[in-house]
Amino acid sequence: MSSLNGALAIATGALQAEQGALNATTNNVANVNTPGYSRVIPVLVENPPVVAGSLTYGEGVSLQKLQAVRDPILQLRIQEETQQQGQFNSLVSSLQQLQVNFTSSSSDIGTQISNLFSSLNQLSTDPTNLSLRQGVLTAAGNLATTFNNTAQNLTQQQSSLDLNVSQDVTQVNTLTTQIAQLNTQISDLQGLNQDASSFVDQRDVLIGQLSNLVDVSEIRSDNGVTLTTGNGAPLVVGGQSFALSTQTNAAGFQDVFSQGNDITSQLTSGDLAGAIQARDQTIPGLLSNLDTLASGIANGLNTANQGGYDLNGAAGGDIFVAPPASGAGYATNIAVQITDPLLIAASSDGSAGSNGNVAALSAVANQPIAELATPNLNEQDSPATLSAGDVLTVGGQTSVTAGGTTFTYTAGPTAGANLNEVTGDVATLTAATPLIAGDVVTATRGGGQLTTTYTAGAGATVGDLVQAINSGVSSATITVDGTDSVHSGYQGALVGGALHVVDLQGNNDLGVVETGHAVVSSGAPFTPTAAATSAVQDLINAINGDHTVGAKAALVGGTLEITDPQGRGDIAVTTTDSVLGATIAGAPTALRTPNISTGQTPTQYYSNIVFAVGNDVSNATAELTSSQAILQQLQDQRGSLSGVDLNEEASNMVQYQRAFDAAAEVVTTVNDMLYTVINMGTLTG
Repeated sequence: MSSLNGALAIATGALQAEQGALNATTNNVANVNTPGYSRVIPVLVENPPVVAGSLTYGEGVSLQKLQAVRDPILQLRIQEETQQQGQFNSLVSSLQQLQVNFTSSSSDIGTQISNLFSSLNQLSTDPTNLSLRQGVLTAAGNLATTFNNTAQNLTQQQSSLDLNVSQDVTQVNTLTTQIAQLNTQISDLQGLNQDASSFVDQRDVLIGQLSNLVDVSEIRSDNGVTLTTGNGAPLVVGGQSFALSTQTNAAGFQDVFSQGNDITSQLTSGDLAGAIQARDQTIPGLLSNLDTLASGIANGLNTANQGGYDLNGAAGGDIFVAPPASGAGYATNIAVQITDPLLIAASSDGSAGSNGNVAALSAVANQPIAELATPNLNEQDSPATLSAGDVLTVGGQTSVTAGGTTFTYTAGPTAGANLNEVTGDVATLTAATPLIAGDVVTATRGGGQLTTTYTAGAGATVGDLVQAINSGVSSATITVDGTDSVHSGYQGALVGGALHVVDLQGNNDLGVVETGHAVVSSGAPFTPTAAATSAVQDLINAINGDHTVGAKAALVGGTLEITDPQGRGDIAVTTTDSVLGATIAGAPTALRTPNISTGQTPTQYYSNIVFAVGNDVSNATAELTSSQAILQQLQDQRGSLSGVDLNEEASNMVQYQRAFDAAAEVVTTVNDMLYTVINMGTLTG
């Protein structure tokens, strides 16, 4: 377009373009301190030219769009590092609060241990001195109180962390709701080809805040941003948010749930993961160590005091209230048993002036304390020969105790409730009780139509008979024959010195008789209080399905392993079931590794606790410092790319202003020319 009107249109378009660019620059300057703001650059493009014959006329410039400067990959890295920093921030804060309980002072546990044994050393110089005896009790009471206070402080902090978990979940839900709303707004604007950069910036800021709370994975699509936790639990999908929730677990703390699934253990970063780590791992570990230390000292001093005589000449008793076998919770509840200083057993021979037993009491300071339970692992003592389908002994009980709660499973029949029992004449049978060669034990059911006979050979015993009944297989000592092919339908067991033979299929017409030796005779119906399951897998399912105890069971290499996922170290398992482990002298067999010595004296053990806490603080602080440095570097990179540089914007402002002035000058010039042309008809020669 070669007319003056065309020139005016080009100049006017230039004014509009430069004005838009100037507005973008002004907005950049205004948001120089706005968190998360990404600077905008105007994209100026040449208008399509007009071709007239051999000539091509330019049509000026247009402001095509305002483009925000962003690096999506860099933004993802910032979010990832924000998650790490959130976790370490929470963990370091928690650990520093824990460390206060183990800082050397006149009232810490280590000092009180030293004071107690110092008071015993003083008592050895004058064992009849009531003042010195009272000093021992006072020192023991101070130690117990310090254990109580330290454990209670840890428990209170655990409760505070639990509250943090609930608050974090609430904040996560608030942020995901806002992000979903922004997704909708961004999608609507982009659908209209309008600029949504300001909303994108707001969304990035909110995602950054969310990353500080929980591990977030981001997927970008045409419908906006999809956010999930690291394990895939949905948080935001397009314009819809998915709220997390909390539920109280067996320990009384809040677990995190997504869509009905427990994802607590799957959270790996963010403030939420740090709080859960300190609540469920660090503090329980410290409490378990304090329980072990308190129990070790109490057991050692109680045993030593029982070995001597008090000032009255009587045998000594417990100084401290006896700890439970597992030691669980003892640091919280440890207390002095005796209040009368006369009852301290200083004497080794019963004479008032003897101090021989004080040496035994003092020696506890140099004796290794016992580890009361192997943390996080309990294993049966029997050989590794179990399979999931092995049938447990009817009536056999397996108990699992953890966290002060006991779960007991009583093995029952595989089906039905109608059982029959056949017992020996007297309840004195053992597995070694002999059978006479040629004896026949017959089991019948189905109105006598189904029969199995067990014929004793030379050297046969009751134990061989039980094995034959349970396996249905002939051996060198027992021959199995009959019309009942389902030999596994019977089960035999020795219970309380009597032979029990039951029908696992619930038939109520089972009969068992014996010819010859008369070890076996008919007995009364036997109905144990049991669930209708009795295989090893049923026991495993029952343990794993009971959330009150929190123990987990599994078959590993043919061995039943029962573990405590929370690592509390106070789990104990016992059984009377002959399939899992035979009883010892009538007492239940422990399915756990026996107590072992820590190899550390009380002072050494406590010093290691203090060292471990300090080391954890140091390591977590180093991780936090490293994460902060990395995050700062990433943010600096983002700032250099997306941040506002006032010097650059000032230069752009001058550039756009001069271009605007020039275009305005063109408009003025064209206006003057048009005025001249319009008024040419009035001109005279």
